[in-house]
Amino acid sequence: LALYEDSLQATGVDRQFTCSRIGQIYICMQRNRDAINILNQCPNLQSDYITLRRLGDAHMQAGELDMAFEYLTASTKIQPNGFAWGSLGQLHERRGNVEESLKCFEQALEAMGNSQQGMYTLINVGDIYHNHLNDFNKALTYFKRVIDMSKEVHGPTAKETIQAYQNTAGLCISRRYPHEAKALLLELLATLQSMSRPMVTVMVDTLFAVANQQVACGEFTEAIVSYQECLELGKGENGVVWHALGVARKEKGDLAGAIQDIERALALMGESRHEDIMVMCDTMIAIYLMKGDEIGVRKYNDMKRTHEELRAQQPTPPPPTQCAPTMGPPM
Repeated sequence: LALYEDSLQATGVDRQFTCSRIGQIYICMQRNRDAINILNQCPNLQSDYITLRRLGDAHMQAGELDMAFEYLTASTKIQPNGFAWGSLGQLHERRGNVEESLKCFEQALEAMGNSQQGMYTLINVGDIYHNHLNDFNKALTYFKRVIDMSKEVHGPTAKETIQAYQNTAGLCISRRYPHEAKALLLELLATLQSMSRPMVTVMVDTLFAVANQQVACGEFTEAIVSYQECLELGKGENGVVWHALGVARKEKGDLAGAIQDIERALALMGESRHEDIMVMCDTMIAIYLMKGDEIGVRKYNDMKRTHEELRAQQPTPPPPTQCAPTMGPPM
């Protein structure tokens, strides 16, 4: 920024380019009034669609939506460009004019094609359908297009593509769409397995998430296999996964196997993991109630009570030493 500002004092400098570039930097710094002042010093302001668009962005960030609309519209009239259309889409969304916002974003997508900015625009459209129109199915079509576009722009195994899969699957999980989440996660898992140097941690997280969604779909046999693969990849030392495996066995009716798995989970948990241990005790109590085993029920009721007392004595527990894989617990 300092170099650009100093260069304005030099003779022969391209003042149009320099003022516009400084304005862009000010916008990124949220110095909107400074951006507006310097952009208005551009000698060819009215004929430069890039500078007009930046001026519109600065006014929009400053909350001056009428001025922003004027400059952004002028920019698109000189040169239909995706950035200005995208900004107009955001402006209309802020005004609550959803239909106009969608029209502008579609214009932006047409101008941008397959690009990083195109991906951001797809996310904007998906968010409108999701948050404003409460049409998650429609939103999901746009979020899936983000994944497809990321494959084109970054590559099928790029971190950006993996993140797009995870974000979309996570949204499906939060909205209780387990079948859609499972399908996306299985696609991601196949992609990870195809890599010459697999990302083991991401694969474990993805397998765990797949298994969780299989449980949510009532596919307990498949979930058991996925949890077991997760443990094999993670060397079998995650108590949370062992507990999830035990829950899946319980739902399938294999109470003996469930008890064995949850006992393994409890053995792996640190003594300070009171919340997790209490949850596991609740599962064991439910299993022993199903078996009609009062001794087992009493044992885990006592264990749960002990950890409730310990938790009360320790209001600020230390950070957990063992974490579940990401993407959420079984529903």
